Amino acid sequence: MIPLHILHFAHLGAGSASDGVRILAAWQIAQGHAVAVSPPQKESPVDLPAGATVLAHPRGFFAGLGGSRAAFARAAVMWTPDVIHVHDLDLLQAALDLARRLQLPLVAGVSGRDDAHAARRLRDRSIDWVLVPSESHRAHYQTRVGIDRDRLAVLPPGVDVGAAGSTPYRLPDGTMVVGFSGSMRRSLPGITDLVAALALVAREHPVRGIYLPAVPGDREAMADFLTRMAKPGLVTIAGETASESTADFMGDIDVFAAPASDDRIGTTGLIAMASARPLLAVAVGGMPELVRDGDNAVLVPKRSAAALADGLRQLRDPARRRQLGESARSLAASLYDIGLVGKAAIELYRTAIGGTENSTAAAESSTAYRRITEMRS
Repeated sequence: MIPLHILHFAHLGAGSASDGVRILAAWQIAQGHAVAVSPPQKESPVDLPAGATVLAHPRGFFAGLGGSRAAFARAAVMWTPDVIHVHDLDLLQAALDLARRLQLPLVAGVSGRDDAHAARRLRDRSIDWVLVPSESHRAHYQTRVGIDRDRLAVLPPGVDVGAAGSTPYRLPDGTMVVGFSGSMRRSLPGITDLVAALALVAREHPVRGIYLPAVPGDREAMADFLTRMAKPGLVTIAGETASESTADFMGDIDVFAAPASDDRIGTTGLIAMASARPLLAVAVGGMPELVRDGDNAVLVPKRSAAALADGLRQLRDPARRRQLGESARSLAASLYDIGLVGKAAIELYRTAIGGTENSTAAAESSTAYRRITEMRS
């Protein structure tokens, strides 16, 4: 097939929140596609995939006055993109401006259930596809946000299951190590409850946490939070050096906890599954679609310190953790491997390039991910 030129609008700063974009871009480059990433100007991309081009875009009211937007558009024209994929809602307007200026198709991805006001720009008819991580998210964006069903397609984050599979188990030392991530701004209530749950379980069983910063600024915010909690040694912060990666983090934990109840499906949890680490999560929104309670994860009914502590107690047995973790890796391989997700993304891009006005082609492509994963199984 003819290779595509794919322009991703995304934040690629330090932190785990950008892992999904990096994984997808690296896979696309490996398949022979040309990839460019457009972060905001003054934001330095970290760990950009080899072979990717950087086309930073200007932000703010004064960018247009100084000619920065015109210069960015000229640079984009020179790169000759075929399609734009925007991964962050706060970058959608900049992506829309360029798509209209160059008459390019655009797809927009979301990770959780944004409310109707925050997601209002997604109703723009010039967006060819809105990509959602689960069927429950599809229902939310159709009924609550008002996006036409024929412009919604399920596409969860993809992970490199092969690479994650090389992550060794942590040597047992009698302590259960619980890893967690998430933005200190967006996910703070869930993080607060998890730290409180760790403190409860630590009275009965040796346990400690490791926090992986998701976005710039998280490290300092977590350090301040732990100081206020006055719980020295209960939680450490991962990624002290630039060379440390999400894979290094997975090698240091036994369980990955996703305590937030804002219904965001993140790449880090899927990497944990691919690394054969069981998940502890809150059973909200799309999470029961993502994992299977008692088979590869422990789901708690609500976000609270008591509920999360009860879930942690169910994971104290190393043999139980190993059993759930191996099942989690099998599920990740069958549903979330980047080879499957990447193929579905390319099919959606090609439909957008050809024009989604063809209702038959659009309807077929909207189920690309489900069809590809069912063929795999």
